[in-house]
Amino acid sequence: MCGKGTGEFSGGAEQVPPDIITLTSVVASFDRIDESDNAEKVDSVFADAVERQIIFADTMDTKWEIDLSGMSLPVARAACRFILSQIRDTKDTENYQDLNLITGVGRHHQEPSAKVVTTALREYVQQILLEDFSPPLKSEIPERTPGVILVKRDSIERWEGA
Repeated sequence: MCGKGTGEFSGGAEQVPPDIITLTSVVASFDRIDESDNAEKVDSVFADAVERQIIFADTMDTKWEIDLSGMSLPVARAACRFILSQIRDTKDTENYQDLNLITGVGRHHQEPSAKVVTTALREYVQQILLEDFSPPLKSEIPERTPGVILVKRDSIERWEGA
């Protein structure tokens, strides 16, 4: 990302630490470019941001309950990949639990001038779980907590075992 440079092309980055805006900009930039290795680049940037505590410093209540609310769609997508890769890397299937992704309820809305319909974070994350993972991760929205996406333990185990 930035903030690690010490060479002549660092642009003084060693004195300007990256923040959530930097992360959002970098991830969104990669998201707009259609290249086959973008997911790997985004995953690397996101992991670096977690290590630097730019993101997930105070939103991971537990390993199984993570707050995605307030994230841009591209950052939430990277967060989902990061969360699930961390689960897969631990290979601790005996201690798997249901995964709760807190997104808030959100709402679909249409910008009157642009006539563009935007997607709520909750629906976007559910779509990511189905499309970005193989086999797809099925999820549900619990009746009593509409701002949470629940990925049941058995779905995670099926995906992890594939």
